[in-house]
Amino acid sequence: MRRLLWIVLATAPFACTVGPDYERVGLDVPDAFRDATESQTLASPADLDWFDVYTDPVLAGYLEEALASNDDLAIAAARIAEARAVSAIAESRLFPSVDGSASLRSQGIARDGFPIFPQPQDRDGGTVALGGFASWELDLWGRFRRAAEASDADLLATELDRAALAQSLVVELSASYFRLLAADADLEITRRTIESRRRSLDLVQARLDQGIASKLELRQAESLLQSAELLVPQLQAARTREENLIRQLMAGNPGPVLRGAPLARQVATLEVPAGLPSALLERRPDVLAAEAQLAATVARIGEAKALLYPQVTLTGLGGVTSQQLSGLFNGSNLFWDAAIEVSLPIFNAGRLEANVAAAEARAASAAAAYRRTVRVAFREVADGLVTLEKLKAFREIQEKRVAVLLDQSTLSDARYRGGVTSYLEVLDSERQLFDAQRSLVQARLDEVTAVGVLFRALGGGWTGTAAAATSGEETPLADASS
Repeated sequence: MRRLLWIVLATAPFACTVGPDYERVGLDVPDAFRDATESQTLASPADLDWFDVYTDPVLAGYLEEALASNDDLAIAAARIAEARAVSAIAESRLFPSVDGSASLRSQGIARDGFPIFPQPQDRDGGTVALGGFASWELDLWGRFRRAAEASDADLLATELDRAALAQSLVVELSASYFRLLAADADLEITRRTIESRRRSLDLVQARLDQGIASKLELRQAESLLQSAELLVPQLQAARTREENLIRQLMAGNPGPVLRGAPLARQVATLEVPAGLPSALLERRPDVLAAEAQLAATVARIGEAKALLYPQVTLTGLGGVTSQQLSGLFNGSNLFWDAAIEVSLPIFNAGRLEANVAAAEARAASAAAAYRRTVRVAFREVADGLVTLEKLKAFREIQEKRVAVLLDQSTLSDARYRGGVTSYLEVLDSERQLFDAQRSLVQARLDEVTAVGVLFRALGGGWTGTAAAATSGEETPLADASS
């Protein structure tokens, strides 16, 4: 027995780990992003933080508050704590389990009880016992090591999921803030237009009273005024909704929020050097999370395969027992028991092999999901580059168009006042100008929002908000990443 025990302990350090080791999936990485210009260098704006992209101090304060108190991030943090505990449980199975016990028993036997026992010399007695139990399943085939690898990878994926969630939170909050500013700008344009159209209506009314204008022109002026007035309650409701959303994202109750600079003066530029596409794989938390999930599924293949091999467990029981506390530690009161248990699967109707096949299928699925995530990342960057470029061009043209239409509207009004043209020309100029001014607001909103979308697509802004949880910790992807 002792010889067998020593043989098992001597061979334990040479235990192997079955199953495949994680190796990074081969990817078809483009040499450069589509629509990237020659001026774009290898430096990446993803090294910046959100507060370097959005310079509005009010928005920066909202982002800080949301990152500190958002409910969804709090849920994600709790999931990280849970995953860390699960990882600790998995790692604990690599070590022996030791339990202690203590008991004090007292008993008395009835003199005339039934059934009748021989009369003891002492009807009252008891025992005192101290002992312990140890158990250790040797990880000869790496089942527990693979389980620990998988749990560590799951933990990393959970942390990276929180990082991706932080990115989405910043984009959502900033977009809502800019929509609020756009609603403010739109409402201001609408109110100025209403005042202008009221003056035009007064002018048409005066000309009608003098017999110069027709009643049709009066009705046209009234209709033009009412079309602008109809927008006011819609824009006011839109502002309230955006304020409530911003408050919710900051874990607050519905209510008004402060504004910084108006939309026309918002600075949210992103000088794209976009960097190499291969660097994107190291920057985006969703890509890294998908890879961590793949690594976890690969590790679980080895965990499943280890069940096909014999399992060896060492158990030991020992302690002291006595009827008297004073004699508890006498050598004659010592008891112990040690055993080596070996179990080998013989017949299970293919259950263990099917378990391995299922683990391999899950790994194949995770690999496909990882490749899909990478392709989506490349597409989002390519879309973001061209979108931001074209939105900037559109906004610049729209600004010129507004200037032209403003001059046209001024000339039309002067011509109408001079009796040179009909009110129909003023009506058409007013409509074109109002629509162009609102379109310019939307163009500015689209451009400033596209900056954040591209910044997130490049993998920027998450290292300072969510990656701190993983700093200094070894991850299952460390070897593959180096």
